[in-house]
Amino acid sequence: MGIRALRVLVITLQSGENELEECKQSVVNAAENFSGSVEHIILSGVNRFEADSAVFRKIMENRFQFTHFIKLDADMKVSAYFFLKLQEYFSSKNYLSHLVIPVYDALSRTYIIGMHVFTDKVKWNDLDGKSKIYVDPDPELTQGKKVIERLYFREDIDHCFDPSDSQAFYYGLHRGLKFFSDEGGIRKLPGRFLQFDLLNNVRKALVRNDELFLQRRLFILGFYAAKKANETDLLSTLDNKHQFSTADQLTNKDLEEFLADRRFWATGHLVSSLFMCIRWILSKKI
Repeated sequence: MGIRALRVLVITLQSGENELEECKQSVVNAAENFSGSVEHIILSGVNRFEADSAVFRKIMENRFQFTHFIKLDADMKVSAYFFLKLQEYFSSKNYLSHLVIPVYDALSRTYIIGMHVFTDKVKWNDLDGKSKIYVDPDPELTQGKKVIERLYFREDIDHCFDPSDSQAFYYGLHRGLKFFSDEGGIRKLPGRFLQFDLLNNVRKALVRNDELFLQRRLFILGFYAAKKANETDLLSTLDNKHQFSTADQLTNKDLEEFLADRRFWATGHLVSSLFMCIRWILSKKI
């Protein structure tokens, strides 16, 4: 029996990302090498809190028309054979309902979470009551399992490969908000220190002094801005994408002082390493 062709709906949220046209073209190119069907829709004009909910509602509305749904950010692009590989992957894993794929992040030069692929066996409840900071909750699986696939799609998805200056700043601000917020308490600590890992990798990538040097500095400045402001102002800034009021007061001197803050970086390294060890131990348990 042959492999069942997928019917794929790709959903992209757009809020001025520099990479949007390359994102769209990459979907077109990948669809040409694919025997199934692909539809790509772009959602725009939705604020940060409502944006992910709009994607999840679109998935639930179309669960009878498509077999698979991809949440593809506007600052991502896929390889020419991505859909073909996706079909091959799912053909041998019919138990799978939620696939998470790490993507190559150009600013940090590392793989981060990532792209999400869903089947029609997922649903979201109480989207209006979700967190204001963690705006993209995992779905409830009506059947099947969630899998993080770290190897099969390696080098198939690029992220933030040509960000504008403001895009890089807001990217850092968003990640900094997740790191410095107390929401979720100790339960969110592992996730918070994933944000530190990203920040630290962007900092290490600064030494390359390549075409993304300025954007890396702006990312770090955005992360630092999240440390300096109150949560209400930060959420308003991210929702409306207006210039953060404190940003005009942040200078290269502020950035250099942040980069030289040994206590911050040493503490972050220590806690991040501890969680890495715990994750490794848990992954070895049967």
